[in-house]
Amino acid sequence: MPEKLNVKADLTLEAMPNKQRTAFLLRNHQGLSIPDIAKVMKTTEGTVRVYLHRAVAALRQSLVEFRLGRMVMTERTRHIANRLQGF
Repeated sequence: MPEKLNVKADLTLEAMPNKQRTAFLLRNHQGLSIPDIAKVMKTTEGTVRVYLHRAVAALRQSLVEFRLGRMVMTERTRHIANRLQGF
């Protein structure tokens, strides 16, 4: 189950808009502060907060759907899942 959960989280991250994914990864994987992320992304701290909020909301929704056993896939997520099946 943890492997499937990781795959679902990865698919959700890949399906996110690039700026949301970048902000999320800089914050949660690199440990950067919001001011530092704003500098790296050349945007305002408020915009970074919006990106982070939306990224977390997307992940939360995706994981809730996974937990409930409903794999609701967008066209992009379906495309990514199909690509991963070849590995």
